[in-house]
Amino acid sequence: MSQRFYSHGKLLLTAEYVVLDGATALAIPCKFGQDLVVTPTSSGFIEWEAYTELNKLWSAFSFPLSALKAPFIKEINNPKDQIIHILQIAQSLNAEFLKGSTGESVSTHLEFPNDWGLGSSSTLINNIAQWVRVNPFELLEKSMGGSGYDIACAAANDPIVFKRDLNGFEPIITKLELASSITDQIRFVYLNKKQNSRAGIQVYKTQKDKQPLAWREALGSLEKLSCAMAICSSIDIYIDQLQLHEALLSKLLESPPVKNLYFSDFEGSIKSLGAWGGDFIMAVSKNMSQEAMENYFIHKGYATSLSYSDMVL
Repeated sequence: MSQRFYSHGKLLLTAEYVVLDGATALAIPCKFGQDLVVTPTSSGFIEWEAYTELNKLWSAFSFPLSALKAPFIKEINNPKDQIIHILQIAQSLNAEFLKGSTGESVSTHLEFPNDWGLGSSSTLINNIAQWVRVNPFELLEKSMGGSGYDIACAAANDPIVFKRDLNGFEPIITKLELASSITDQIRFVYLNKKQNSRAGIQVYKTQKDKQPLAWREALGSLEKLSCAMAICSSIDIYIDQLQLHEALLSKLLESPPVKNLYFSDFEGSIKSLGAWGGDFIMAVSKNMSQEAMENYFIHKGYATSLSYSDMVL
């Protein structure tokens, strides 16, 4: 009998970068996610197939069950290595995993284009954690690393306030309801390119090493902004808070805000989401309708944009 596991994609609204160091952040689970279907076989192998949002096979490979007992893979060069590495760690966390198995056929199915950056890796980790029955935050930390906000979103059905557990694998996660006076004025826009999250984190670490005191102070400031934005119901105040958030990170990252680069004539506020430079941005306007915002971004060359209700659960 087959088993199916499912996880939601994610967007980080606030405290990008500093969420890694324990700052409170706002994040949202997306309507788009990824599933993982496992069917027992008698092949003696794990046979893996990965499908795109268009149900096209983009990766397929197999390896013997005995590969999970081999020394941990240290250099990952392809998707097969990545899966073996994750499953090896998963099995180290639950020795009963695959005990007595004679083979498994596994397939994954994305609901969003991989280059959207909504969490193809985090949804995979969370699905595998459900399959193996281990703590997904521990599996993430020991395989790919990261703050874990994306794992929290994978299992959430509402926006969340997230705070990383720096000493273990039990973050503080609080369900949140954002004011419709804010969400009705939001549009998420894809910047036509995927940002490398690991490269973005490396930039953050480099800049933090240069200005450790400034970054420590910023962590507190960004945390306060996250908490204020979580309860804000005034669109004017919300826009001001977004601009303060962007200005502070822009100074510390020594990188111009995305609005200054591409959308200086936009009537409202624009915020980068996650690692700066790619994936999605969040546009908020007090006076523009959803249709007007969509047309504005199409005119600028950005055809993919979604309203809050189209993106978020």
